Amino acid sequence: MRYEDQLDWKRDHAPPTLQVAMSPELRANYIKGYASDPAFAGRGNNSDERSWYAGNRFYKGKDGLLFFRDADFMPRLCVPKSEQNALLRHLHESSFETAHAG
Repeated sequence: MRYEDQLDWKRDHAPPTLQVAMSPELRANYIKGYASDPAFAGRGNNSDERSWYAGNRFYKGKDGLLFFRDADFMPRLCVPKSEQNALLRHLHESSFETAHAG
Protein backbone atom coordinates (compact mmCIF):
# COMPACT_ATOMS: atom_id res chain seq x y z
CA MET A 1 0.00 0.00 0.00
CA ARG A 2 1.35 3.43 -0.91
CA TYR A 3 2.20 5.82 1.92
CA GLU A 4 -0.51 8.27 0.79
CA ASP A 5 -3.07 5.46 0.86
CA GLN A 6 -1.95 4.51 4.37
CA LEU A 7 -2.48 8.08 5.55
CA ASP A 8 -5.96 8.12 3.99
CA TRP A 9 -6.77 4.80 5.63
CA LYS A 10 -5.59 6.02 9.05
CA ARG A 11 -7.68 9.17 8.73
CA ASP A 12 -10.81 7.17 7.89
CA HIS A 13 -10.21 4.35 10.40
CA ALA A 14 -9.72 5.71 13.87
CA PRO A 15 -8.07 3.32 16.32
CA PRO A 16 -10.42 1.22 18.46
CA THR A 17 -11.53 2.51 21.84
CA LEU A 18 -12.36 0.82 25.10
CA GLN A 19 -15.25 1.82 27.34
CA VAL A 20 -14.42 1.73 31.05
CA ALA A 21 -16.85 2.45 33.88
CA MET A 22 -15.59 2.83 37.44
CA SER A 23 -16.30 4.93 40.48
CA PRO A 24 -14.64 8.35 40.71
CA GLU A 25 -12.72 7.15 43.79
CA LEU A 26 -11.31 4.12 41.97
CA ARG A 27 -10.42 6.24 38.94
CA ALA A 28 -8.53 8.65 41.22
CA ASN A 29 -6.67 5.69 42.76
CA TYR A 30 -5.65 4.47 39.30
CA ILE A 31 -4.43 7.91 38.24
CA LYS A 32 -2.48 8.35 41.48
CA GLY A 33 -1.12 4.81 41.10
CA TYR A 34 0.25 5.51 37.61
CA ALA A 35 2.50 8.26 38.97
CA SER A 36 4.01 6.00 41.65
CA ASP A 37 4.33 2.85 39.51
CA PRO A 38 7.71 2.74 37.70
CA ALA A 39 6.14 0.77 34.83
CA PHE A 40 3.70 3.60 34.06
CA ALA A 41 5.22 6.82 35.43
CA GLY A 42 5.48 9.35 32.60
CA ARG A 43 3.75 7.09 30.07
CA GLY A 44 1.03 8.52 27.86
CA ASN A 45 1.89 12.15 28.51
CA ASN A 46 0.87 14.50 25.70
CA SER A 47 -1.14 11.80 23.94
CA ASP A 48 -4.72 10.65 23.60
CA GLU A 49 -6.57 7.92 21.70
CA ARG A 50 -6.38 9.92 18.44
CA SER A 51 -2.61 10.62 18.52
CA TRP A 52 -1.12 7.23 17.84
CA TYR A 53 1.64 5.68 15.81
CA ALA A 54 3.46 2.37 15.93
CA GLY A 55 6.13 3.48 18.42
CA ASN A 56 3.69 5.20 20.77
CA ARG A 57 1.63 2.46 22.38
CA PHE A 58 0.58 4.28 25.57
CA TYR A 59 -2.07 6.99 25.69
CA LYS A 60 -4.25 8.66 28.29
CA GLY A 61 -8.00 8.92 27.94
CA LYS A 62 -9.87 12.15 28.64
CA ASP A 63 -10.55 10.90 32.17
CA GLY A 64 -6.84 10.34 32.90
CA LEU A 65 -6.85 6.54 32.64
CA LEU A 66 -3.81 5.04 30.92
CA PHE A 67 -4.17 2.57 28.04
CA PHE A 68 -1.73 0.41 26.07
CA ARG A 69 -2.28 -0.68 22.46
CA ASP A 70 -1.35 -4.33 22.00
CA ALA A 71 0.08 -5.91 18.82
CA ASP A 72 -3.37 -5.76 17.21
CA PHE A 73 -3.76 -2.11 18.30
CA MET A 74 -6.52 -3.06 20.72
CA PRO A 75 -6.58 -0.80 23.78
CA ARG A 76 -5.88 -2.40 27.16
CA LEU A 77 -6.46 -0.60 30.45
CA CYS A 78 -3.24 -0.28 32.44
CA VAL A 79 -3.66 -1.35 36.06
CA PRO A 80 -1.15 0.23 38.46
CA LYS A 81 0.67 -2.09 40.87
CA SER A 82 -1.19 -0.56 43.81
CA GLU A 83 -4.55 -1.74 42.38
CA GLN A 84 -3.64 -5.15 40.95
CA ASN A 85 -4.39 -7.25 44.06
CA ALA A 86 -7.78 -5.60 44.61
CA LEU A 87 -8.72 -6.15 40.96
CA LEU A 88 -7.67 -9.81 40.97
CA ARG A 89 -9.54 -10.40 44.23
CA HIS A 90 -12.67 -8.75 42.82
CA LEU A 91 -12.56 -10.75 39.57
CA HIS A 92 -12.04 -14.07 41.33
CA GLU A 93 -14.62 -13.55 44.09
CA SER A 94 -17.41 -11.85 42.15
CA SER A 95 -20.28 -14.03 40.97
CA PHE A 96 -20.92 -11.64 38.06
CA GLU A 97 -17.39 -11.23 36.72
CA THR A 98 -14.85 -14.01 36.39
CA ALA A 99 -11.20 -13.99 35.47
CA HIS A 100 -11.52 -17.48 34.02
CA ALA A 101 -13.94 -20.37 33.94
CA GLY A 102 -13.55 -22.97 36.68
